Amino acid sequence: MFVKKSQKSYENLLCLIRDAQLTDNDVSCLLKEATECISLLNQDLRLFVEALLSIEWINKKSDVVSEYQSFVVNLVSAHNYHAKIVIEKLVKLFLPAPTDAEWIDGGPPEEDCLKCLNVHTLLNLLLAVVPMCKELLMNSVISQFPYYNKSTHVHEYYLHNILWILDYQPSFRQDMLHLVLSKIVIMDVNAPKEEIERFINEDEEMFVMDDAKSMRTSTTSFTAKVCNPNVAPVIRQAAVNYIASLSARANYIPLSMLKGTLQQMAEWIHSYISNQDGLECVNSDVRLHLVFYSVCQALFYIVSFRYKDLIASKKNIVFLESLNMAKMVTSRLNPLKVCQPPVVQKFAAITRKYQLAYCYTVIENNSRNTMPTIYQDEKGCIVTSDNILDAFYPFDPFILERSGKKIEPFYRHYESIEQTMETDVKETSEVDDFLCNQELSTTPNTKSNKFLYGSSPGFKYKG
Repeated sequence: MFVKKSQKSYENLLCLIRDAQLTDNDVSCLLKEATECISLLNQDLRLFVEALLSIEWINKKSDVVSEYQSFVVNLVSAHNYHAKIVIEKLVKLFLPAPTDAEWIDGGPPEEDCLKCLNVHTLLNLLLAVVPMCKELLMNSVISQFPYYNKSTHVHEYYLHNILWILDYQPSFRQDMLHLVLSKIVIMDVNAPKEEIERFINEDEEMFVMDDAKSMRTSTTSFTAKVCNPNVAPVIRQAAVNYIASLSARANYIPLSMLKGTLQQMAEWIHSYISNQDGLECVNSDVRLHLVFYSVCQALFYIVSFRYKDLIASKKNIVFLESLNMAKMVTSRLNPLKVCQPPVVQKFAAITRKYQLAYCYTVIENNSRNTMPTIYQDEKGCIVTSDNILDAFYPFDPFILERSGKKIEPFYRHYESIEQTMETDVKETSEVDDFLCNQELSTTPNTKSNKFLYGSSPGFKYKG
């Protein structure tokens, strides 16, 4: 009978703590008494501990907040098996209450800042006292991240708090930023087009472009990423695509830096070709020479995009001749066969017009010798490949018109080669008549001022 009465009193106490409207004095007295018997709060009293942790405390008076923080630190220090529920309760406070008002201009009011400060002060103490809390915190932040279709206020409140963690725990920087970016990408992919178009005409402050940093990235990434054989081929391919897209699209990159990038690419390509020429036979499978073909395509892409700047003077034309692009397109690895057809066609038309390389004979031969490659992937599945290089250029035009207006001052659109090119070909037919029909049949419609290779998800070209 005594045991039953004790159990009933215990359950009543739990209900009282969870459901009653406790005053600051009530909370203070409860926390002081719990702290005095902290050694008794083992796993047998887990429900009592959870009830104490569920007390609303972040908006209490400063002395009550301090007592709560002190209780939690003592609790986890004495019984680290309570750390998981403690961290989960704290991360749950990274989300706004349903009745909280939305932030004006994306910034938290003083009241919310104070509440968040109370949470982060406690978190910082726990991370310093109990190292195992670091892993628990990261796992909890991931598991409680709001679903992508939650309201903007929920996401900004949560992001504000998890980025705050980086102020006092910079070791989380890489994992937190990776998490944030991956979640933002998911939100972007699932954003309805109608919702995007609703806000097209809204004006916002222009962001500041870090020109110097972007230019340094263009030159250094080719050597710490592309040229390093210890880096995975897929990362090297992504790096060279980034360099090519930035060099072509960013209008603030000077011509001297552009030429330096092309020079680096050309030297690496010729070195690679020389190494292959020493072999008795060459396997031109895209999988084996992924980086080589990616660098070739990047060079073709940049030349096609920036040809007007690169042929503006005799000195620049001499520079283009020094790249020896003719040797690239006639090498045994045959990059014109595996590069994206629209890039190949633009490059071929430009190099033909300015007598830098003659690609159409190679293109015609390639068109007569197209056979798919059939191979078995790492899972044992039979795969048929057309041996065309995949390509993704991160700075291609995109549908977000509001963002597009911000990028426009720094952005270069593609300018197609003059529409008189077909006439030029006819006039020079006596000199180069073996190229005439091929060029007229393979050169794409020059009225378009965009590269027409397949665009990426979320991006599209507009006529």
